Amino acid sequence: MKKLGIIFLMLTLLVSTGLTQAYADTDANLRTISSSISVNPNPIESKQNVEVKASINGSAGDFQESNGNVVITIPKNTVAAPNELKPDNVIPAAPFEYVDTIQDENGDYQIIFKIDMDQVDENEAVHADFTINYVAPLFKEDGSGTFKIEYANTQDSKDVTIIGEQNKPDQLFYKWYQYSLDESKEVGLLDINQPSKNRFLLAVNYSQKNVSNVVVTDTLPEYTELTTPERLPGATGDGTTVSDIRILKVNGFNEDHEPTGFSYVTSQFADKISYNEAQKQIVVNFGDISSSEAYLVEYAIKSTNLDMGTQINTANLKADGYDLTREFPVKPLLASATSFSLKKSVNKSKINIGENHLEYKLEFGVKSGVSIPAGVKITDPVPDKMTITDVTSIDSEYFDYTVSEDGKILELTTKKEITADTPQTVTFAVDIDSLAVGDEYTNVGILHISGEELYTNSATTVVYDGRVQIIKVDKETKERLPGATFEILDSDGNKVFEGTTDENGELMSIPLEIGQYTIVETKAPEGYEISGETKSITITGDEKEPVIVQVDNTLITGSVELTKTDEKDEAILLAGAEFKLLDSDGNVIQENIVTDANGKILINNLKPGEYSFVETKAPAGYLLDETPIHFTIDKAQSKVLNLSVTNKKDTGSVLLTKVDKDDQKTVLSGAEFKLLDANGKEIETNLVTNEDGEIMVKDLAPGKYAFVETKSTKRLQIRRNTSRVYNRKRTSRNDKSNESE
Repeated sequence: MKKLGIIFLMLTLLVSTGLTQAYADTDANLRTISSSISVNPNPIESKQNVEVKASINGSAGDFQESNGNVVITIPKNTVAAPNELKPDNVIPAAPFEYVDTIQDENGDYQIIFKIDMDQVDENEAVHADFTINYVAPLFKEDGSGTFKIEYANTQDSKDVTIIGEQNKPDQLFYKWYQYSLDESKEVGLLDINQPSKNRFLLAVNYSQKNVSNVVVTDTLPEYTELTTPERLPGATGDGTTVSDIRILKVNGFNEDHEPTGFSYVTSQFADKISYNEAQKQIVVNFGDISSSEAYLVEYAIKSTNLDMGTQINTANLKADGYDLTREFPVKPLLASATSFSLKKSVNKSKINIGENHLEYKLEFGVKSGVSIPAGVKITDPVPDKMTITDVTSIDSEYFDYTVSEDGKILELTTKKEITADTPQTVTFAVDIDSLAVGDEYTNVGILHISGEELYTNSATTVVYDGRVQIIKVDKETKERLPGATFEILDSDGNKVFEGTTDENGELMSIPLEIGQYTIVETKAPEGYEISGETKSITITGDEKEPVIVQVDNTLITGSVELTKTDEKDEAILLAGAEFKLLDSDGNVIQENIVTDANGKILINNLKPGEYSFVETKAPAGYLLDETPIHFTIDKAQSKVLNLSVTNKKDTGSVLLTKVDKDDQKTVLSGAEFKLLDANGKEIETNLVTNEDGEIMVKDLAPGKYAFVETKSTKRLQIRRNTSRVYNRKRTSRNDKSNESE
């Protein structure tokens, strides 16, 4: 019988969205959680070592506490010793932990594991292998059983056939390996981390004969050495070893010739046990053995070289009349995550368009067990479009390396063993040709050891477009605007780019690294206000095209002020004049615009261009002037444009005729007058009648006026009289009578 061995192989894979090279299928299988189970051997025969392998695959982020426990079911009829399914000394590899072994309603054994979320990286995919080894009982009859794994609503099962025992195990000498076998069922696998599980049992005199001068030898395979074995489950007595070797005595046999129990009797043979380290040979001198005696020789071996390949373990029994040899081949069980690690990473999981340089890192480490030996080869083929340009970091004491002529393959060979105390790192640089947005480049390393190929995790880089396209437009018309200057600042306020929009109002930045940025306008297009708005953007590394940012600008407008004055006296400000405002095409922009008490009109927010005022109503007492008043608002005009416009008064005329009182047909020349307004203010003086006796006064504003005679004609005496006249009367006759002196 043997104690349970459970191996957890955990391969950590960097997150990738798919492989573009030969390893694409491997990564694609890790998209969702899946589980599988296999059983070796199938069919199972009596006393055979049974190996159950279960696997769980999942992509990054798939492993959650809500998935529940992993449950592996072992049929009860295939188990000789249930204690083998309850490991007390096995520490699983992250992220799974052993919880318990129970029996279901059918009596089958369920081994339960849980996930430790503290050991789960949400950015890593996981492949986990569980290997369970135990010894089958003596099958009296043929039968069957179903093995099963369940996790996260996935399951897989495997049916096996059981072959009943036809012959009793009554050989004089035979050899058992009590741990895992390879797929051929003929080669024992040596556990690197827990070599005490690599237990051999040499059965002596199960045939129950009287045998004389019995000597058992066992020559260990090359690159192995003895180690203390686990105790046989159920065995009693002192388990102390001699040179890592124990002797067990069979307590008896039942009617089916099955051992009824075992007791350790090593101390009784202490002087009969020896080990020749130089020859790697165990010797046990049993002497004479009676028919009532049967023994087991128990020992375990460990590998000292992972690259040992398959080696033969040869045991021999010599006695009077007997010379029996039993051989059993072994090789290392290569479980990279639980013994040594070869990890692949890349300095950038996302690369910007315009970049073409990456650096890969290979990390070699030993977690437990033996070292990585000298002479091991590691190859690293890079994807298409990539060329290895330089091996940037390597310890020449530990590695030789070559790069293929075409720069596509890096080959490393270990010159010196790598131990847990001497982890190694190799870095190399590559250039990428014809980089395109959306391209994915995935790379894995391959370790060639013991005739097998072990793959690293995959390191994937995705190409993104980190450019920003700035589009400058008029806020109202959305017309594209050239000549705007922008700066792009990183999260620390450092300027990383500056440029000016082209004739199409567009500006394309350089590719930006992943991060947060601010876009600031530092110079506006001619005639526009600078935008005080900043634009914040984030480059995530997922962009497949440039980030588009539109920035609006407001056109700088101008103002015009029109002042209406009297044509002859600009100090007279004319209120009440009414205008309309036209654009260059004669379209009315505003109308019913009236001058205020100060004779002014102020128009704001005029876009650059040609305009005109047209008077539609004159001030009271003035003549309407419909002549367009043209003016121009210039780009970026900062001052108010002043226009000064005058109006002519709407005037009248008066005609005074001086006649003789008695003979009104007689006109009198030489009479002198002055003209007063309604307030008595002199408007005109020294107005003298002409030869027709007339005085004509023109351009009088509407209102009341008075003529006052200040000098009479010759030989006539002035009559103190005032002649009142009113504007808007073209001719007014005032007959004045004069008398002789």
